[in-house]
Amino acid sequence: MNARRRQLISIVKHKFMSCLDPTQQILEEKREIKRKCELLLKIYDEGRIEKMKDAISKYKVAARAALVEWIEYADEPKPDPALLIQNAGFDPEILDLLTAD
Repeated sequence: MNARRRQLISIVKHKFMSCLDPTQQILEEKREIKRKCELLLKIYDEGRIEKMKDAISKYKVAARAALVEWIEYADEPKPDPALLIQNAGFDPEILDLLTAD
């Protein structure tokens, strides 16, 4: 009788734990979502987004200036800036350049 009781307890524990696993997984997923939301709020609150936008803007200005210098040293006829950037392996849209097709 005692062995049967232990077996039933073991089965009940196993079933209970298997029900708990999906619940635990859901809780972990919710904790991860909460953590990501808190990070986003922290980034937004600290003004990092504005700092990133400013940095990107400065890099675009520097890249355009470098492109102008690069074209200045090119032979005639002067190459299309967008094609020049594309041939260098970059996306012309990053610098708001359109290809002259």
